[in-house]
Amino acid sequence: MGYRIIYLPEPKKKPVWPWILSLLVVVIAGVCMIPQGRQAIETVLVPGEPGVTRQAFSELVESLRSGGSIRDAFVQFCKEAAAGMG
Repeated sequence: MGYRIIYLPEPKKKPVWPWILSLLVVVIAGVCMIPQGRQAIETVLVPGEPGVTRQAFSELVESLRSGGSIRDAFVQFCKEAAAGMG
């Protein structure tokens, strides 16, 4: 008795890039065109008190520019941002 092997086609993966690009365009449009959109996006993306987080980010960038360790600079940023949340 003979047998046959039938291979099913592999399911095709859908590309993720169009979704990422679309999201990026919406975020940029929200930031540039609509002041309320900018505030809403900032509220979602910037944790805690915005002023404290911005200051912590500035210190993170300055630490990296002066040759500090990425790990140490990021840990310090997280501590300062978390202090601004409470």
